[in-house]
Amino acid sequence: MILDAKLIAEGWIDLRVSKLTKQERALGDWANEALREAIYNDAEYAFRIIEAIHELDPDQKYVEEFAAGPVEDLLAFQGISLIDRIERKAREDRSFAFVLGGVWQSAMPDNIWDRVQACRERKGWDGVPA
Repeated sequence: MILDAKLIAEGWIDLRVSKLTKQERALGDWANEALREAIYNDAEYAFRIIEAIHELDPDQKYVEEFAAGPVEDLLAFQGISLIDRIERKAREDRSFAFVLGGVWQSAMPDNIWDRVQACRERKGWDGVPA
């Protein structure tokens, strides 16, 4: 059974927003696991979850963890099949280009990393003036 992408996105954000007990956090970890599984196994589904998280966090309160976590992992593991869509989204949505500004190369292939660097917005990251 595939869960709705928005449901997983809400769960991912809830884990960051709420003051949860250790037990509640462990119970809520299903969202992290669902996103992780999607990133490794289903590029399209994972991208829908990434888009949903981005839409649910318009103020980008969780942008650092989002960029250096699931977005970076998605690019490292599924970048080859998604880079065209990611570039297009960054051109159409400057706030998504800003998310890409917080991504590091990590395990990302050089050809994907070069394309990410070309479409991301670094202003506001790591001391780069906004």
